[in-house]
Amino acid sequence: MIAKPDLLKDSLGRPIVSSRKALQKMLMGTLGGFLLGMGCAILREKRQDIFHSLEDLQEDVQGTLVGVFPKVQALRGGRLLKVNVNNEQLLNALHDPQNVLSKAAESLYTNLRFLPLEAGVKSLVVASNSSHDGKTTVVTYLAKAAASMGQRVLVVDSNMVVSQIHTWLDVPNYEGLNEVLTKGMDPNQLIQRSPQQTNLFVLPSGQVSQASRKLLSSQQMQHLMGQLHTMFDLVLYDTPPLQSYPDANFLGLHADGLLVVVSIKKTRRSQVLKLFKKLQSARIPLLGVVANQVKLAHADSVRESDRSLDGMEDDFEIFRVSSSQNS
Repeated sequence: MIAKPDLLKDSLGRPIVSSRKALQKMLMGTLGGFLLGMGCAILREKRQDIFHSLEDLQEDVQGTLVGVFPKVQALRGGRLLKVNVNNEQLLNALHDPQNVLSKAAESLYTNLRFLPLEAGVKSLVVASNSSHDGKTTVVTYLAKAAASMGQRVLVVDSNMVVSQIHTWLDVPNYEGLNEVLTKGMDPNQLIQRSPQQTNLFVLPSGQVSQASRKLLSSQQMQHLMGQLHTMFDLVLYDTPPLQSYPDANFLGLHADGLLVVVSIKKTRRSQVLKLFKKLQSARIPLLGVVANQVKLAHADSVRESDRSLDGMEDDFEIFRVSSSQNS
């Protein structure tokens, strides 16, 4: 026969918890609270480690901000679903929401033309630290803006990871940069005119592979870049994200410089500042920063709902960067 355990009880007959068990519970509670607090601190730090607004970005880039693109929701191929503007009158006056991005790109191109470069900006590598920051959007609309101003523009899709330029600019992607680098094909035979604009040309990526990504830092690529820069007024390079694929670093050495796209409320601040230091140490010229996914002004940006696009210059003041910032 097994005897019942002899439990310690108080004067009211309630079981008394041993000091050892009480200590264990206290330690577990303390550890749980510590881990919870640490988790909250990490989450708070992660949320703080982004640019919450355009003003946050301006504080850190110190005069290199050259363009602002509005927050949009886009379909594949660059067709827009919605522009995040808190003003229906502005959208009605514009008729086509893509005009908002076009206006941003025109201001960006104007700012780039006023950069203190002796020969002006002739070649530009558009890059971002991470994926989905919007660099392909910037490349596409910047190319269209320059072409609309009479420049012969070539967009080179050097993003050997996720190629999208051919979709945005409506050209096939059977052969392109990959075939030039791996098979020695003539780029003149692979460059295509975009049906969207007469002065806009595209060298698509072609059938990309891991081997072709490595060739971006080759002598063939350097020679090709020099050749292309003599054929067009402006050459733009779309690239993979620098965080995972530093290919754009090499391209930036053989172009006029890099244009870095930063997405508001997404791009990690610490990573961007680290990128700037790397570019500086590698002597890669940073021509400017473009803020993407910026919310536009509220209803006071429009005074009259029936004004034409030509009369709406003041409504796009957010796209302009003062000369003091570029100095």
